[in-house]
Amino acid sequence: MKSDVLYLTFPGCEKHASETDLANIILDKSPLMRLLHVMMFMAALFTLPLITRPKAFIADVGWYALLPLIGLLGVAGIVWARRVSSVWPMRFDPDMDVISIRFLDEDYAVKFRLANRKATSNDMTDALPWYQRGLIWKVLVIAVFIAFLGKLTGG
Repeated sequence: MKSDVLYLTFPGCEKHASETDLANIILDKSPLMRLLHVMMFMAALFTLPLITRPKAFIADVGWYALLPLIGLLGVAGIVWARRVSSVWPMRFDPDMDVISIRFLDEDYAVKFRLANRKATSNDMTDALPWYQRGLIWKVLVIAVFIAFLGKLTGG
């Protein structure tokens, strides 16, 4: 497993830097954070029965009726983080070592590009030939493996 860390400087005041830091922690795409996001959205779904028939819902589930409220707070936190985050990583292409970043506004993006001329250079993002992209070979290996399994099972 290969792991690289890329540090990029970007202009920002102290207030927005701390907000962006907290927002990026909330929006982290690690498996644990994705699981927490799914749990928050699922818990928020249970607010409908809580709103439509609160007494019956509370009588049925007791203290677990707080779960939808926690889910609503979690979803509100995710929405807040998406609106506040001034720098948000969108996707990473490991074959080309390129990361796409969303910025809050255009002026901010221009300042970022000026501060990181080398990292944002178009020379750094030339597309690899098709045969050097890892995804092609992974798909090919999976297809051959499925064909092999099909041959073993007599299909």
